Amino acid sequence: FMKFIIRPWLAVGLTLGLLSACADHNSTSDELGDGPKPAAVLVTSRLISTLNQQTLTEKLASTGIVPRNGIKVYRVTYNTLNLNQDPILASGIVLIPDTVGTAFPWISLQHGTITAKAGAPSFNPREGMAEASQGFITVEADYLGYGDSAQLYHPYIIEAGYTTSLVDMMRAALELAQGQNLTLETLFLQGYSEGGYATLALQKELETQHSDEFTIKASSASAGPLDVEKTGILVVQKAKVDPANLPFLVLSYNHWLAKDTMPLASIFVPSLEIVTKALSGAYDANQILDLLPNVRTELLNANFVNDFIADAPVLPGSKQLRSLLRSQSLIAGPWAPKTPTRFYHCIDDEEIPVAITEEATQVFQAAGAPVESILIASPDPAKPYRHGTCPAIFRPLQWFGQLLSQTTPK
Repeated sequence: FMKFIIRPWLAVGLTLGLLSACADHNSTSDELGDGPKPAAVLVTSRLISTLNQQTLTEKLASTGIVPRNGIKVYRVTYNTLNLNQDPILASGIVLIPDTVGTAFPWISLQHGTITAKAGAPSFNPREGMAEASQGFITVEADYLGYGDSAQLYHPYIIEAGYTTSLVDMMRAALELAQGQNLTLETLFLQGYSEGGYATLALQKELETQHSDEFTIKASSASAGPLDVEKTGILVVQKAKVDPANLPFLVLSYNHWLAKDTMPLASIFVPSLEIVTKALSGAYDANQILDLLPNVRTELLNANFVNDFIADAPVLPGSKQLRSLLRSQSLIAGPWAPKTPTRFYHCIDDEEIPVAITEEATQVFQAAGAPVESILIASPDPAKPYRHGTCPAIFRPLQWFGQLLSQTTPK
């Protein structure tokens, strides 16, 4: 229930070919600027693509975004830790505007759901060009389970699966910039769908554990399952359930949180063999639709659903899953955002109910947090904005630009 779908208006040829390359850059610096910093994490960086302003104008035409510059895209490999705190190599991309300046605002951009390993941003970039075209250095991690860490099962919607690896990706980007004599100044966080969840998890990590290292100007964590348990309850009551999302989450939770103890056969109607094959990382969302049904009664066991949505589940599978989902909520604990934060969400979103954003906003505002929700109505009820077509995907860029103009001398 967190898929980032590239719709026709969004599919503007954003896939990047390997248009140009240079030799790997080996990081040797132990510091990231003035003052005490963590040890260097960047291992290699490689220029994989250059797009000039005219090319970006053509690619972004249907979004309404007019590029101010061209961009260079670097693939980076860096050191981080997996959920078991074991050292691992991870990867991502850094998009750098091709302007003559040496100081840039930057965005840590967390991408939406990917099921196919081949869809990792460092192999097949889809997000970030719009932001980089407006002068932001844009940093986008593959996430654990993709790119150089593809041997792992992606820890889907698990808080600890994003925090350490995303912080280290930001550090790697700082090292890359330093190696090119560039300065990263005002920091923004942005993400939509799974990226919305990942963004708020990152924001929580930065504010509570790394406030001496990173200062966030603003954050936009949009259309994400911030209350994972409530999202799950609302989703399984729908007549149709996206088979590329809920099964992905269940398998991820079984692997990382339940240590393979969940009674999966009691949850799914299709055989476990078919479900695990579909979510093996070999298939994208459209291909999964050919392997698994999207009708709830054909995908999920009726006894599981009825017990899962009950006030107090008693069956082993539903009871365990509800408990695990609750443990990954980003709004249930004592933390509340300190950074100005906006949740953009389309009212007619069929994947992540808008009630999730409304709940998160109410909880955080009650705690005195500088949080607001921007709910977007569909202009034509006959053609409602859906999860993958919602303007919220790009709306934070306008807000970030306004904030910069308020702090930048004319």
